[in-house]
Amino acid sequence: MFSSVNDSHSVAVPVTLKDLLAAARLQLRWILGDEQAKARTVSWAHSTELLDPTPYLIGGELVCTIGAMLTGQKSCRTFVKALTHSEASAICFGIGDLHSDIPQHLIEACTEFAIPLLEAPLGVRFMAINEYLSDRHVFAQTLDSQREQRLISNMLTGVRTRIPMQKLLAIASRATYGNLELLPLGKPHNTDVPESNSSILTSSVEINDASSLVWNGNGPPPKVSLLKQIAQVVEVASYERDIEESFSRERVGQLLILIGDGLAHPNALKSMLKERNPDPGYMVASAWQPGATALLADHLEHILVGETPKVAIALTDTVNAIREAATNLSLVCGYGSRVVVADIRRSIEEARAALKLARTSGGVVGPDGLTSLEGLLEQQPWERLIPFVDQIILPLIASDIHNGAMLIETLRAFLQLDGKLQATASYCYLHVNTIRHRLARIHKITGRDPLSFHDRTALEVALWAYDNRQRSNERYRS
Repeated sequence: MFSSVNDSHSVAVPVTLKDLLAAARLQLRWILGDEQAKARTVSWAHSTELLDPTPYLIGGELVCTIGAMLTGQKSCRTFVKALTHSEASAICFGIGDLHSDIPQHLIEACTEFAIPLLEAPLGVRFMAINEYLSDRHVFAQTLDSQREQRLISNMLTGVRTRIPMQKLLAIASRATYGNLELLPLGKPHNTDVPESNSSILTSSVEINDASSLVWNGNGPPPKVSLLKQIAQVVEVASYERDIEESFSRERVGQLLILIGDGLAHPNALKSMLKERNPDPGYMVASAWQPGATALLADHLEHILVGETPKVAIALTDTVNAIREAATNLSLVCGYGSRVVVADIRRSIEEARAALKLARTSGGVVGPDGLTSLEGLLEQQPWERLIPFVDQIILPLIASDIHNGAMLIETLRAFLQLDGKLQATASYCYLHVNTIRHRLARIHKITGRDPLSFHDRTALEVALWAYDNRQRSNERYRS
């Protein structure tokens, strides 16, 4: 039978003991437990020197200790027994501070109660384990966000290219690992599913007064927020598009691009703007992913919307309207400065550059986001950045391939850590002299000294340009 699911269900990506052991930066060692025990999941790392930390545990923790209270057989057995009752995932014992080796009585107690035992060497902070777990959780959330953005982007592309509704729903069904149907409001769900199949779940949202979007499948349902985004796109696609209006938006889009490129005069917009706003005054240009114009027209007032194959551009009179629309539609966008119509070219250029940044960082990016090195580089034509890649990055890549020196990765870490030698050495698990040697090799190959501020800027520009081009190629292939 069907189960009604109304709340959002996020699928957590579990971290296991095996994952912690595989993390080189943690340097943990497996002491006790069979291979099956390595599959235990870890919710968090809890540091304690109490013999009974049960009141502070909820289950699934990796309990870390340096053994201040573990002085004999009785104390070790009391400690391990308490952790067993609280369903801790495992024990991590830090050596070097109080004990040069793990106490034998602790090993015996872990064997008796069948709880895994790990060892952390001197110098490895227990907090580093939580930092690793936090990084994994953030990474999982980022992947979920990127998948959702990619789905909405693909659906908007389908709307723009006018694919049939069934194909549009198929795109969303594959991405949500279930089946999506557009049903009249109030129509019962599929009753042909055997009642014995209790693993089938369903979730639904209303699209309008006449229809609803229904998802069903065997796994966890998509988050309600995502289902609502899908429903918004489906709602737009369900209406018959006015072909003349579509052509009009394409013509407006071409004109806005020409103005942004300095090939047309902003006066060409005045008559179109006055049709929507008798006193246009100051205007703000915003750039969105292609296919978003129909959604924008429903969420922004007094606007002029243009559609092109690469970008959708909207002109409105306030920034607040842009931010509100981006939030309600869960779309990334970039917007420019608020200017008079005669200066709209500037706002369009800024909006297009800000959209590139927004696609990388997510959310909404305005002109203030362009006042950084990355923002400046986003506004440069690729042709201006090619020499940086050709003369700096490609020779380093060739050297890495030939010698296996990992110069690119060393340079990347050095730049990310603001040119700090010791921090780079620690990050790369290398001696600081090795880092100095690699930076000297980079200097010799490229003619740019990473220890010089001006040369380091050139290296940072070159690496940014290379990485940005790689990301663009990956998006194109996907």
